[in-house]
Parts: sequence; C-alpha cells; structure tokens
Amino acid sequence: MKNRPKQLFTRANWNLLVELIRAQFKLIDHNSLLGFLWSSLGPLAMFAVTYAIFSVRFGKNIAAYPLYLLSGIVVVNFFVNATLQVMQSFCAAMPLMLNTTAPRKIILIANVGIVLYKFLLELLFCVAISFFYGKLSLKMLVLAIPILLAFIAFILGISSMLALCNCLVRDVEHLWTLLSRVFFFITPVFYELKDISSWASKLVYFANPLTPFMVSLRSLLMGSFDAMSFGYSLLWGVFFFALGLGAFGLLEDTAVERA
Repeated sequence: MKNRPKQLFTRANWNLLVELIRAQFKLIDHNSLLGFLWSSLGPLAMFAVTYAIFSVRFGKNIAAYPLYLLSGIVVVNFFVNATLQVMQSFCAAMPLMLNTTAPRKIILIANVGIVLYKFLLELLFCVAISFFYGKLSLKMLVLAIPILLAFIAFILGISSMLALCNCLVRDVEHLWTLLSRVFFFITPVFYELKDISSWASKLVYFANPLTPFMVSLRSLLMGSFDAMSFGYSLLWGVFFFALGLGAFGLLEDTAVERA
C-alpha cells in the first residue's frame, strides 16, 4: 500500500492510462456516424431551452448572455457527467481490478479522461464565442489554466469518494443521479447571484463548491477577473483532491471486496 503513490506515475501506468482512454473512444464511436456530435447535442439543447425561457427575465441585464449561459451549462455538464461516468464505470471495471495488478487510481482517472475531452471541446466553443464578443484576452486564457487544473482535481476528488460509496451502497448512484439535476438550479447557470435573495446567494456560493469554479471560469471568459472566486476555487480543488484520493487510498481494498 505504501508504494502505490510512487508507482502511480510510472511510464507503464501512463501507457495503461492512454490505452484505457483510447479504448473508451473506440467504444463511443463504434457503429456511430456522428460520433462526438451526439454528446454535444445535450448542452446545445439545454442552451436553446434555457435561453428561450430565461433570456428575457435574467438575460436583459447580462452582457453577452449567450456566452454567460452556455459557459454555465458546459461547466455543470462536465461535473455531472464526469462524476456519473466514474461511478458507473468503476463498478463495471471490477473484473479488471480483481484479475489484474493495474492501479485502481489509473482506472478511476481514465474514466474522467473521455468526459474531459468533450468538456475541452465545448470550452473551445465558448472561447470562440468570447472572441466574437471581443472579451477574449491572452491574460485571461493564462489565468484559466490553474482554474481548469483545480476543477479537474476537484472532480477527481469528488468522483473518488462517490466511487467508494457506490461500491459499498449501490443506492448512491441513483441518489446522485437525482441530486445532479438540482445543480443546474443551485448553481448560477442562467441567473446572477444578485438576482436572488441575499441568504440564497450566500448559500449558493458558499455551500455549493461548484459555484466558485463556474463564477471564476466564466468571469475570465467574459473578460474580467474575480479574485475571490479564483482563490476559493484553488482551495476547493486542493482540498477535495487530497480528501478524495486520500480516502480512496485507505478504503479502495474494502470497497472492491464489498462491491
């Protein structure tokens, strides 16, 4: 157990990670004419519906509201899809974990890889819209890098804990599927924090760790810098990454045995 953290970043494990992600790509594109286009239809459909409903009520006072709305949808979508993907795929990979010596953390990280690729493509589309509105700058793109890394670390930490819990109690997946739908409303996707009551805005910002990531990343795309959300996001990323992977290292054997 003590040697696992050191062994995690060997060349062999890196090659294994690449092959696992490549295998997922092949499975997704198998017998599909449109490939990744299907995965983009969900965010676009969500954008069309929410824009039609909320643009008059919330969008009239927000500059570049299409960019504001789409960036929020993309961030929440990545969080929800990545956590669900890890939970479902980790349990499905039990035969592999029981019959090989492959590090389980590599299997867990590989399940985030495919969703991350889709997220980056969607984010590039948001960058293009930001350029269209004249809000894009090199400085903001550079500042977005640590936020993206912190966001990925945050998701890995949350996903690790959810994967463990789902191995122990399979109801966790169903419960998380239900809760994940709520994130589109308790995160400022289509509204601003100032549009809701004072106590509600504090609850949405401080009780929902996804909010600082969205606010920080969206601010950079909109051509501004939110120092508080930037620092808060980095803090959440480090905290949940350490908590999640620490718990995974301690409980992975028990979780796999109970699954």
